[in-house]
Amino acid sequence: MRVIEGSLRLKGNEKVAIINGRFNHIITDRLVEGAKDSFKRHGGNEENLDLILVPGAFEIPFALEKHYQVENMMLFVVLEQL
Repeated sequence: MRVIEGSLRLKGNEKVAIINGRFNHIITDRLVEGAKDSFKRHGGNEENLDLILVPGAFEIPFALEKHYQVENMMLFVVLEQL
C-alpha cells in the first residue's frame, strides 16, 4: 500500500473557524477535538481558532455565510455527523 503524506506547517497567524452541529454531540464533540488537535499540531495558534456551534446540519450554511461576512477567516472547517 502506498501512503502519501503532506507536510503542512502553519505560520501561526492563520485564522480558522470550526463550525459544528450540536445534534449527536457524542460523535461531533470528538470530531471537534480532532480538528483542534490537528490545527495545533501543524503550528496553528489556538488564539486564532473559533468554534461556532449550531443546532444541526441545516443551520451550518447560515452560520458559515454570516461568519464569512463578518470575520476575515482563512479557512472554515465544517463538521457534522449525518
